[in-house]
Amino acid sequence: MLFKNLFNKGSKDNGGSRGVLSFKTPRDHEHVALLQISSAIKSQKDISAVFEIIGRESARCLNASRATVFLADVGKGALKAQFTYSPDPAEEKIGLQEEKDFSRKPLADKRPLLLKDSKDFAEFGKSDEKERKTTSFMSVPFGFQGKIAGTLSVSMFNGKKGFSQRDLEFLAIFANHVSIAMQNQYLLEEVRKAGSLRKNYEQHLDDLMGQLQGLSNEERRRIDDHIAKLLSGFSDDRRQPIRPGEEGENDRGNGSIRLAGEMTFEDAPNLTEKVQVEIEAGALRGAGDLGRATVFIPTANPRDLGEQFFLKIYLAEGQQLELPSKVIFSNKYGKESENLRRGMGIKFLALPPELEKQVGDYLKSLPIQPDGEGQEPSPPPL
Repeated sequence: MLFKNLFNKGSKDNGGSRGVLSFKTPRDHEHVALLQISSAIKSQKDISAVFEIIGRESARCLNASRATVFLADVGKGALKAQFTYSPDPAEEKIGLQEEKDFSRKPLADKRPLLLKDSKDFAEFGKSDEKERKTTSFMSVPFGFQGKIAGTLSVSMFNGKKGFSQRDLEFLAIFANHVSIAMQNQYLLEEVRKAGSLRKNYEQHLDDLMGQLQGLSNEERRRIDDHIAKLLSGFSDDRRQPIRPGEEGENDRGNGSIRLAGEMTFEDAPNLTEKVQVEIEAGALRGAGDLGRATVFIPTANPRDLGEQFFLKIYLAEGQQLELPSKVIFSNKYGKESENLRRGMGIKFLALPPELEKQVGDYLKSLPIQPDGEGQEPSPPPL
């Protein structure tokens, strides 16, 4: 507001009878232009508005017929005009493709381009027979995140005097402000994303606390046991693969049995997610208490604590078992490490005793993998 009042305040000494400060030199105009641009960036204006101010002021300060901000489409290798300004509206779009062709060279060379007069246009094969001719041209590439992102270009039509080296240096100042504006917008977006992630994380913790209060004592015991394993680093659970004859049938270690499976949710019954299912082998000793076994599903998108779904497990010879399941442990937002993988622990909600024994006996017959090894599950049988 202070700057605004300063430049709008008139006086008798400076001819300000209309309330506007008069500038007698081009340098005064340049100072005002740079002030407007830096103020727009500082006030966090939308990037399109900053492009507009930079394009307009660069054309005015350099007495150019047109100024254009081009952004590069890296995937397609193309340039796209983001903003174009011309003091004469009739010249705002005429010959824009020609200007784009000129701007490809500084983009490819990664350095500014200055075409002072008609002789410099020879390498582009430009004809001088047009009624409206581009007699001088400048383009400065600008970068973002360590890569060339586009160019700021200005053209002069039918001019008797071309741009100078000083003009090119001044245009580079405007192009630098484009880079600053893009970086500033990127950082603002990152701050917003971080704030949103923190909000979601805090909400997730609140939900966890509320759901933990509704768990049964048995479910809490299972979670405590699972967390105790993670904190101990599985030091007591890591076992080498069982070799025939080395251990008895009921002394099988605490490794994991891994099967292929699919998750299906009631809110989207037509969508399934293929997963790997890891079942703790230690709970299958003796009678094979599958209901008490720790079941873990590694996934990049674990569900919330307490959420229920159907888990289809593929057995041998084309057999499959569909079980209602419930999430009792979820590493949705926590830091992933060797002993705390992204995923969720589940329990089976209902399994008839005879079916539980049948499945338990089948699982006991399978080879056991030591915990922590990333072996892929076998594909579902056809």
